[in-house]
Amino acid sequence: MKTYHHILTIAGSDSCGGAGIEADIKTISALGCYASVAITAVTAQNTLGVRSICKVTPGVVADQIAAVMDDLHPQAIKVGMVNDAETIRAIATTLCRYPLPPMIIDPVMVSTSGSRLMELDALSLFQATLLPLSTLLTPNIPEAELLAGRPIHGLEDMKAAARQILQMGPKAVLVKGGHGQGREKTDLLLIDGGAEHAAVAQAVLDGFGLSVPVFGMVKDDRHRTRALITPGGHEIGIAANPAVFSFIGTIQEETHRFSIDYQRRLRRESLASELDQIPGVGEKRRNALLREFRSVKAIRAASYEALCAAVPAGVARAVYDHYHPKGESPCV
Repeated sequence: MKTYHHILTIAGSDSCGGAGIEADIKTISALGCYASVAITAVTAQNTLGVRSICKVTPGVVADQIAAVMDDLHPQAIKVGMVNDAETIRAIATTLCRYPLPPMIIDPVMVSTSGSRLMELDALSLFQATLLPLSTLLTPNIPEAELLAGRPIHGLEDMKAAARQILQMGPKAVLVKGGHGQGREKTDLLLIDGGAEHAAVAQAVLDGFGLSVPVFGMVKDDRHRTRALITPGGHEIGIAANPAVFSFIGTIQEETHRFSIDYQRRLRRESLASELDQIPGVGEKRRNALLREFRSVKAIRAASYEALCAAVPAGVARAVYDHYHPKGESPCV
């Protein structure tokens, strides 16, 4: 049976299907992953502009996220349109209750047609609560200008704005250059790391090459991407493919390592919770059992003798009886 990587997308709905939740589901599915959603707003829009926005109440947004996180345990999260302070607070508060996988935040503040999608009083809260949680932040030029509080007229301005945004907490910033002037468009990827990160990034970029499909991000055949690694200003130039695809390579590696650790942590927490319900175990004996048995499955399969090697016989008997049907005697 095929196993799908699970990605949770938190975003608004786009009635014409060109952006938002609808575009996220298409992209995630095209990449062979499974998409779950938390809808933050419903928009009425088309290629000409945004006609109206109806936000989903913050409590419902939080419930959607919690429902997915409690059961499906996504391996990556993407956050898109969050247009008001209450929703931002609900998202940040809910996410912080869980161990977070790699998270990409697309700060949807201005639509392609120029309509403002984030309320003015929400910006500072967005910068303070959600930005520090992000593995990768992907603003376009107008959004980078809003976040950095400075105009962007060229590559040097993009670099300065990216450095400033990086100080707000994300591990990497991808400034998308599609709104730039001239035929040649430049994306800028700024990673919080030193020379060793530059070597890894270069290897990932080289590994993708021209074989990576471009899902509508390239404006023309002269669209270029640059990756800027800091500190030290080590700059890498890449041709043809937007930097977001190169960064996916590192995120995939991080996600693989994270998913293994994350599943182990879930199993350990599940066992700890069950042990806490058994009379007489207590914190000290619970921790002793956790050191020897890393999951409910492992402790259920353990013999009475194995349990006695970890904790006193009375506690071992209580634990053994808890995980075995009544009338089944321990092998002693």
